[in-house]
Amino acid sequence: MPGGSGGPLKRGGGWCGCLKSAEPPEITYCVVDQAGTMSIHALTPTQPMPEEEELNAKFAELVVSEISSLLLLEMLPFLPEFNYK
Repeated sequence: MPGGSGGPLKRGGGWCGCLKSAEPPEITYCVVDQAGTMSIHALTPTQPMPEEEELNAKFAELVVSEISSLLLLEMLPFLPEFNYK
């Protein structure tokens, strides 16, 4: 087993197992002005982090939507009314 302890692998706390605290990571973005000078700005969340169940539901909805879109794109060439060849 990983770690050699024989027990389950312990994960960090928080909203992402790879992070060590319950606080989300700082998100930054870079802005380049007209003179070409770069500056880094912090993006401050304005809403609290949703509960885990809500995040899981939204993620599942997104995945299903993306899979459906990809399947439709794969099927389009085989549908006679959409055959663009």
